[in-house]
Amino acid sequence: MRSFAGELADLHRLAATTAAQDFPAELIGHLRRWIGFDGAVLGTGMPADDTLRIATATVHGRDEAILQEYAAVSHEDPVTAAFLGRPGHPIAVDAGTTYAGPQHGVMARFARRHDLRHLLLCGDAPQGDAPMRWIVLYRGTREGFDRQAMARIGAAWAHVSCALDLQRAQWNQRPALPEPVRALALVDAGGSYHAADPLFHELMAREWPQAGHLHLPAVAKAAMAGGMPFHGQAITLSSRRLGVQWLCEAQARRSGAALSPREQAVAGLFASGRTHKEVAKALHTSPHTVRAQLAQVYRKLGIQDKTALVRCLAAQGEDASLSSQVPRSSPAPR
Repeated sequence: MRSFAGELADLHRLAATTAAQDFPAELIGHLRRWIGFDGAVLGTGMPADDTLRIATATVHGRDEAILQEYAAVSHEDPVTAAFLGRPGHPIAVDAGTTYAGPQHGVMARFARRHDLRHLLLCGDAPQGDAPMRWIVLYRGTREGFDRQAMARIGAAWAHVSCALDLQRAQWNQRPALPEPVRALALVDAGGSYHAADPLFHELMAREWPQAGHLHLPAVAKAAMAGGMPFHGQAITLSSRRLGVQWLCEAQARRSGAALSPREQAVAGLFASGRTHKEVAKALHTSPHTVRAQLAQVYRKLGIQDKTALVRCLAAQGEDASLSSQVPRSSPAPR
């Protein structure tokens, strides 16, 4: 077996050369070479009332269903409570002994279903509102994790955490982007920031001055989850999956890109289901003018069809039927 120092050097090289979406699986494979196990979960999450709410996770050697099933039973698990009490210290668990007795029947069945005879846990203590990082190693064999394995993961974890920080920073090393101003952030499915350009927070503050620097605003998170961009008054926010996380891009809106009151009225009426003729009649104009105004709306919002228009207005918190904004006293053009 290679020296421990050599394995750690390989770990840092791996972090510097592996894409963000591939790194969790590569990291687990690397750890397996010098701490034997047949299953693992590497993830992030937040402690809450002696349970762990998982934000992101990569599963190795076990059914992906283990995550959902764990979420349903975690409040019954004394191991989770013990780990959260001392997250910086490795914990080795014999499931057969720990979950013995009728009071732990739920956890005993969970462990048998997923072949979790032995567990080894290690992770970072949470820092403020930042998600904690952790790993759980599994063995389905009779041989458990001994003191040597505990010492090895305990000594390695600081380097693992450092490698995660290094790897997360790789996506930020890119050429300067042209105008309009834009910036990137990595977030989890719950909307918590894991890394972000300082400029990203500045752009977000233009749209949501009171939002803070910890989580995406709810409307932006909903747009991300739906696979849709968010078009605000000051910024456009788009996102794409990057492994178990999301890469978000905030872009400043060009001056003049916001919809005018007339364009808002046209967009709202059309999105509510009215035809070009019905919108034209409501606004005392011609169908040809309505089509031209809708084309301008589509260009400003960066969309191509009515379905996207409806979603865009919903993401902005607009009422899809903006008839209350219709200037009914406007005279018909001559």
